Amino acid sequence: GMVGIGQDITAHIAQEQEYVRLIDTANAPIFGVDTKGKVTVWNKCAARVTGYTGEDTMGHNLVSEFISEDFRASVQEVPTGDFELPLGEAEVMQQGTDITCVAWGAQVGVMQAGVARAAEHGISCEVIDLATVMPWDKATIVESVRKTGRLMVTHEAPLTAGFAAEIAATIQKECFLHLEAPVARVCGADTPFPLAMEKIYLPDELKVYDAIKQTVEY
Repeated sequence: GMVGIGQDITAHIAQEQEYVRLIDTANAPIFGVDTKGKVTVWNKCAARVTGYTGEDTMGHNLVSEFISEDFRASVQEVPTGDFELPLGEAEVMQQGTDITCVAWGAQVGVMQAGVARAAEHGISCEVIDLATVMPWDKATIVESVRKTGRLMVTHEAPLTAGFAAEIAATIQKECFLHLEAPVARVCGADTPFPLAMEKIYLPDELKVYDAIKQTVEY
């Protein structure tokens, strides 16, 4: 049930108390979007990891959590008490009127940096952490794009076969008459890369800001 191509990640899959580690190979590991019932979560910060559980998730007793290398290097205080985060629901982190910006996992922080640059130039961005890519929260994204008329999606995975394409196709179908510009995708390059070239390969805040600016000015 795993399909697609993705980014350099450390992944843990909990399935009926059996854990399997996905291993990076040639900087092009398999990226999981399970179409057979598995809930696939991309965590943007430590606090969100502590809120998910593999126990009886949506009746499947099944959950996948993907954690990027950038995320594992971050430090953050987390709640000490018991709490739960909803699966299949995106988080609107910031309200905006000019463009909807969507990311998940560690790329959320990169997107926020690009959004901050855009704000300095008077661009109002609605910022959304998709959080769960299977199932993904179509309703929240559609509602936002119908308000802003524009969409930018960013992830570290390559452009071709990346999950941003699924989001773009859905928004084109659901929001066609509301769109003021083509959907922008800010993604990794469609090529393997040496670590020395990682900075060039990765979609950084400048690339995100440039896509926001071009989409708003379209």
